[in-house]
Amino acid sequence: MGLLDSQEAAESVLCLFPTGMGKTLCFMGPLAFSPGISVVVYPLNALLHDQQRRFQSLGIPALVLQGGQTSQERRAILAELEQSPQMVILTNPETLLSPALDSWWTRVQIKNLVVDEVHLVDQWGADFRPLFRELGEFRRFWGIPCLGAFSATVSDQSLTVLKDCLFSGDMLRIIRAPLDRPNIYFSALPCYSSLEILPLLFSPLASLFDMTALEQPAIIFTPTRKSAERCALYLRQWIRIWGRLFIDDSGNPISPPWRPEDCQAYHAGLTKDERCRLEAWFFKQETGILSATCAYGTGIDKPNIRTVVHLTAPRDPQAYVQESGRGGRDGKPALALLLLEPGAPNWTLDYSRADQCRRAWLTAQLSDDLEGCAGCDSCDERQEYTVPLEWRLIEPLFSVLGSKPTEQQIHSCIVSGFLAGVLQGTETKLRTLLAIRLLQQLPWPTIRQWLRLASEDGFLKRVQYPWARLFPGVSVRYNVNHGKTRIFGHRN
Repeated sequence: MGLLDSQEAAESVLCLFPTGMGKTLCFMGPLAFSPGISVVVYPLNALLHDQQRRFQSLGIPALVLQGGQTSQERRAILAELEQSPQMVILTNPETLLSPALDSWWTRVQIKNLVVDEVHLVDQWGADFRPLFRELGEFRRFWGIPCLGAFSATVSDQSLTVLKDCLFSGDMLRIIRAPLDRPNIYFSALPCYSSLEILPLLFSPLASLFDMTALEQPAIIFTPTRKSAERCALYLRQWIRIWGRLFIDDSGNPISPPWRPEDCQAYHAGLTKDERCRLEAWFFKQETGILSATCAYGTGIDKPNIRTVVHLTAPRDPQAYVQESGRGGRDGKPALALLLLEPGAPNWTLDYSRADQCRRAWLTAQLSDDLEGCAGCDSCDERQEYTVPLEWRLIEPLFSVLGSKPTEQQIHSCIVSGFLAGVLQGTETKLRTLLAIRLLQQLPWPTIRQWLRLASEDGFLKRVQYPWARLFPGVSVRYNVNHGKTRIFGHRN
């Protein structure tokens, strides 16, 4: 009840709790017992109506104030505020600080101001959305007595900015809980083109990379709206060629792990109705894969997300912790997987080092301590994760073609496949055939780019072929029909 205590003591409160630990309830509860007008500032309009439902489900009257409302709607909101002994306004910085609403605050006194996801005052307020940094001045100008701020990811640098522009002159009380989420396993995988390799990680073919298939429901974070749409489309297209890779002994395709309609894209460019529909759909899904921008990474809850994949690294470790925290909010195990392409942000160079604990490094960036690692691929000594995924896919070609094949030989090998006689004998050559089947689904320029990057990284100078087992749960054998080699797979 720190927010209520701060009202009596005339102090401000900054609460730092890990994602999924009930930060929202920490201010919902006190506001339920606080008479007068309270304002809760959220960073995204996508959150407002979802949070309004949560307030109202607890019996707390709440109104949404956002851009795009008509003058008639605004007059109705103001009239309700003037007549209500208690009301919570849910809004965003740009609407709250709009000059058109200045006359409101002379007629309606705000008693409490709450800023959720307050780390964005620093991260977005510098240039992207400067009005975030004006919230402190707004509060001082209108004499709002109580300020509560909440976040899971505030670094020392961000805290300095918050004290200067939001809490200036205040008696500030900081309530901090350990920020580590022990049920989330952190992993980082280098790759050359994360989108092309992504579908394989959700399939039994993940064993080609010495991994188990990623669990669902899953969310895939992408940097832009366009990339979110492209990712969902690519997954839908890939699942349609599943039958070319996996067929049973009767020649029938094995059922894929998800359906094309299970892959959807979510971003702020969608209409409110489209976002609400997707949120409701994903909330009920057990096998869904949602490709999303950071619009889903802040404040929206789905308890049972088992995997969070970042197609590209976000701008800073604070954003990565925030978005990875969407996973495992039910307390059960979840995986946070970061795919590292060339040109990733500088912070990933330290995070991806194999000689240090990933979660210890992340908590240190948030000015927190970690007593022991609850799970990361570095502490588990998964050294194979230091090799780009694409190299593990193209390396089998060299087991048959030799260490120095020409580009034309590699291209012909992929296009034509192998004769059955070449494949007789070892399991590794059967896996070579499977790798070729996968490569046949990709455009040659993509594979050519992989070879160029692998050469620059020095992998072609130390060609080895370490794979020694078939992927678990699926057996592969070959057959020759009219001179063509086919793969037959069946689950044990």
